[in-house]
Parts: sequence; structure tokens; C-alpha cells
Amino acid sequence: MALFKSDEDADYLMESWLKKKKLKKLAKLWVQGFKVDWLKLYPQAEPKRINLPTYPFARQRYWISNGETKVKAADGRDAPTKFHPLLHQNTSDLSGPRFSSTFTGEEFFLSDHVVKGQRMLPAAAYLEMARAAVVNAAGLSAQDKSGVRLKNVVWARPIVVADRPQTVQVGLYLEDDGDITYEIYSEPEEAGVETVVHSQGRAVLAEIAAARPLDLNTLKAQCNQRIFRTDRCYQIFSALGIDYGPGHRGIEALYLGQGQALAKLILPACVRDTQEHFGLHPSLLDAALQATFGLMADRDNQSLVLPFALEEIELHAKCSAAMWALVRYSDGAKAKDKIQKLAVDLCDEEGRICVRLKGLAARAPVESADALKSVGTLL
Repeated sequence: MALFKSDEDADYLMESWLKKKKLKKLAKLWVQGFKVDWLKLYPQAEPKRINLPTYPFARQRYWISNGETKVKAADGRDAPTKFHPLLHQNTSDLSGPRFSSTFTGEEFFLSDHVVKGQRMLPAAAYLEMARAAVVNAAGLSAQDKSGVRLKNVVWARPIVVADRPQTVQVGLYLEDDGDITYEIYSEPEEAGVETVVHSQGRAVLAEIAAARPLDLNTLKAQCNQRIFRTDRCYQIFSALGIDYGPGHRGIEALYLGQGQALAKLILPACVRDTQEHFGLHPSLLDAALQATFGLMADRDNQSLVLPFALEEIELHAKCSAAMWALVRYSDGAKAKDKIQKLAVDLCDEEGRICVRLKGLAARAPVESADALKSVGTLL
């Protein structure tokens, strides 16, 4: 500051900042004691002074919430504010961008997604976690034309939250070709135990071309062989060992056709207030993945297919509260293949594509004879 005050060119610099209205720079100097001729900001007309209220300020706050949510730490105190339900803190350092999250198991995407008695993070949540991390690290806003396309996604090990909170990291790494690779991993507390990578993939920042809308009326006419309603769908899933709570029961109706299935999806009322917090809402995207069961319903060995890899996912628009999901086999894939290759499109009620999944690789887990018998009865 002393050097700035003694510099004979400081006045010229100050005049330049005043003309260009660089208010932050001017304010920094002003709070350090530098005299600023603020009237030069108003060459046309001098603003009038306004008296402050003479009564004490009330302490109640009436500001509209900005969407941030508080989480409770293990000791019951307020933990740091989360900026995304799946990304709680920015823990980047000199090694690169990184985000950390600690899940208690009470989150709807865990408490309402129970597989074989274990609260397990759904595959859809990994995709939203990666997308949100890349958008935040790249500084993208809603006005940016650049979108995020995830490629070569692999789900390697599930994140299970038992009786203790589970901390998960998302690491981003910039490649020479400009793409971004990511890893979603956890670090066990036990000494000598290696880091566990749960999912990984690649992100590309580029403008995503609009896709041709779906003709929902035509698709409804084609998918007229069988219809599964909400209760029947989730009875089948429960028989297969997957218990979906209210927040993950997004299928309103599942229509089966020849080599394709069409699902009407509704964001459950109990999580409706979380819609604006996600780009890829895990309840809706998970419901779209649940709808892949529609292609398995007529097979001899009925089972739910579990995804383990994905060639590409495009986000054209945020998920809406009511959507449709079209599930079909990828080009060249067959119903009898041990590993299914599927394509899933999510669209709004007008048929406009919002999310597109290409090359979803899934396989059926080994099921007990009793489970398959129960499923056969429900079908």
C-alpha cells in the first residue's frame, strides 16, 4: 500500500479503474485507507444519500434459500454446508481437483436402495456425482453451451453404507488430449489396505447436438404386449432381493413390446423437493435402469440385469418430474446374449430427449431357484 501511494502513476491507474468501474479493485484499496474519489463514478448525476433506519436491526432472516442443505456430523452438530447432495466438500489440493462426501446411509438414495439387505449407492448416483464434479471443477454455468459427456464408464465395486458413515472421494485428472478422467474411490481406515476404486470413466466437455424427439404415441402402440404397474414392478424387484423405498419407486407403468420397453416415470412425491439439486436425478435415472427389466420379462431365466459398464451418456437437459424411458437392445445385440448391450433414452412428456445412454452393458446375477420361482409367479 505504501508503494502504491508513493507511485506517481497511481493516480492514472486510479482514474482508469474509475472509468472502467473496477469496483472490487477500488474497494480493496479503499478499505486499506486509500482515498477514492467515488463521485467520478457518476459523471452524469450525483446520487442522493439515503438515511439508514434509526431502529435496531431485527435478527430474523427472511432470505429465500439458495438450495444448499445442512448435514449433521456424527456428533450431532451441523457439518459444513453441502453444495451438492452427492458432493459435500471441495478438497482439491496441488495434486488436482478432488471432492469428498460422507454418507450416513440416511440419504434417500441409500435408505431407499437396499440390495440383499445392504444400503447400496445406485449406479445412477455415480453418474450424477461424476457429472457434478466435472461441472464444478470446470466452472460451467447454466448459460454455457458446453455440456458434459461421460464415456467409458465402469462400475467396479459398490459403495455400501453399513452402521458407520462412509467417506467417498471423486478425483479428476486432466489428460493430454483435453479429456478428463475421473475416479470415485474410498480409502479404508485400516492401515495397509489399498484404495478401493468404485467407479471410473472419462468426461468430455463439448457442445451436445440436439437429438431427434421420440414419437411417444407410436411407441405406446408398439409396446402393447404386456403392462406392469407400480406395485407389480416392485413386488418383482423385492422377490429378486432389491428393496426400493418410496424415494426410488419411480416407475408408474412399464409397457412391453417386441425387443423394447417403454416406462412412464414419475419423481416420487417424497423427494420432489430435491429435483432442482440434481442434473441427473438419481431416482429418475435409477427408475430408467429398473425399466431394463422389461426386456428380461419374457426370458426363461427372469432376472434383473445389473449394469457394470457404459459406453456413453449425454445430458441434453435436466430431468423433469415426469418422464418416459425407452429401453431397447443396442445395434447388433441379441436377447440371448449373456451380457446385454442396451440403449436407454429419457425424454420429457413432449418426447424431447433429456438423457441418452449408449452401450449400457449389463448382466444378470446368479439367482436362487426360490427367487426365480417367486418372480415367475408374479409375472
